[in-house]
Order: sequence, then structure tokens, then C-alpha cells
Amino acid sequence: MALLIQGGKRSLNKFLTIYSERMSAEVNAEDIVQALMKVGISEYEARVYLSLVLYGQLTARQISERTGVPYTRVYDIIKKLSERGWVEKVSENPLTFKAKPPTVVASIIRRIYEKKLMEIDKVLKGYLQLAYERRVRKAATVEIIYEEEELIRRLKKQIPLSRGLMMTICDLERFIEESLRIALKHGLKVSIIFNSATMEVGSIRGLLKRLKPSGRVVVRQVRGIAPLNVMIVAPWAVIMSFPLVKREAFRVFINEARIVTLTMEYFNAIWKRAVPFYLDEEE
Repeated sequence: MALLIQGGKRSLNKFLTIYSERMSAEVNAEDIVQALMKVGISEYEARVYLSLVLYGQLTARQISERTGVPYTRVYDIIKKLSERGWVEKVSENPLTFKAKPPTVVASIIRRIYEKKLMEIDKVLKGYLQLAYERRVRKAATVEIIYEEEELIRRLKKQIPLSRGLMMTICDLERFIEESLRIALKHGLKVSIIFNSATMEVGSIRGLLKRLKPSGRVVVRQVRGIAPLNVMIVAPWAVIMSFPLVKREAFRVFINEARIVTLTMEYFNAIWKRAVPFYLDEEE
């Protein structure tokens, strides 16, 4: 690259030659500038950060002299790098700046990209994958699942992509506890209503003590709701089971949007009537 700096004082190649002399023979300064630019900063920003790493504390004038970046642009570039957490001000008089350690900058970049990847992952594997499967596979919106292991495998894929879980529980089946573990592992919030007419208070208390939810699970109790387990993987699916019918155990998996929405509304209506449950209450 032979990009000329304003004023014709230096070319980029000259800049790279100067800095290459301060670096090991195995490292190419041009490669470093290009690598830094790949994370979304400009060429000037890459030069300024590299100069501060190699020379330590510098004034704006010194930065301009060492990089060929126009003096009128330096403060704007420093501001952008400061907002990114890459550089910081050292003193006021004279006004000098220094680079944050490259390991710190690497951690900042990693966090940003991890967040972006999580957002992209959620969109692709959640919203778009669901739309894709409905269009291509034309799968039934209501399925009967007899094997609990199959249901758990499906929930391991669905729950991390959800906004949280909403449950009404009348009996503790294994898939319920496993679902809670998955949700808590991924930092999701869970709302539970348990049927105190069919469940011992000690059962729900024992479940919470095993999981140690740290405030991410809110529980309420009510008597008289339908004797079935309903779990809403918001906003994707509803799973219903009939644990009190021991003759033939099965679960109904529903991913029809209108049914999911109506079930959420039903849950919220019960939630308003339910009584808060606290883990540390005496039985």
C-alpha cells in the first residue's frame, strides 16, 4: 500500500518501516495494522493505537509526527479509541495519552464479538430456523412425544433460544427439572405456578434447593388448576403432560403460534390469582 498522508510528509510504507524497526523480525507492522482494521477500526485509528503501544505516553502532536496522521484528526481519533476502551488520558498539562494493554483490548474485542455472535446465533437458530422448518418440513404443529428423553433432547435446543420459561406444575416429572437446569444454565428467567392441591410444598422446596436458582426463578402457588403440567418455552412452544394419568405417559408438543400466545395469556391470568411462594418459609 502506498497511501500518501496529507501534506506529503510520509507514506504508509514509511510509517510501517519506522515501526518495523522497533518490532521483531517475525512481525510485520503492516499485518498488524490490517488485523486491527478487521475489528472495525479505521487505518488512522490502527496507526494511533500501534504508536501508543510502541512509544508509550504521547501528546497529540507527537502522535501526529510518529504516524503521519493529520494533527487536526488526532483528537477525534483518540476520542473514538477512548470510547472503545483502547486508550486513556494520562495527564492534562501537557495533554498526553497512552494505550491500554493489548490483552485488555483483546478481551474487550472478544466480549463485543461474543455478544454479536450470541445475537446472530439466536436469530439464525431461533427465529429463522423455526421459520425455515415450518416452511420446508411442513411439520405438524401438534406432536405426541412418548419418550421423555426425546423431549429433553428437543428442549436442550429450544430453551437456550427462548426468552424464558413459564410453568404450571401439578407433579414433578424429570423433564421439568431438566428444563429448569437448562434455563438456569443459560441465565433465563423462570416463572412457576404449582398446584398445591396435588403437590407437597416440600417437593417444590426441594426442587429449588437442588437447583439454587439465585433469584432467577419466581414461584407462586394456587389450588384447583387443571391437573396437568404445562410448560411454555416463550415464545416458541407449549409442552403439556398428564402426570396423574399413569396408564399411558405422553407429552403434547405444540408450536402453533396462536396456541402458544393463548397459553401465555392463560398463564398470566392464573399468575395474577396465585399466592407468592418463598423458599425460606416454614412448611
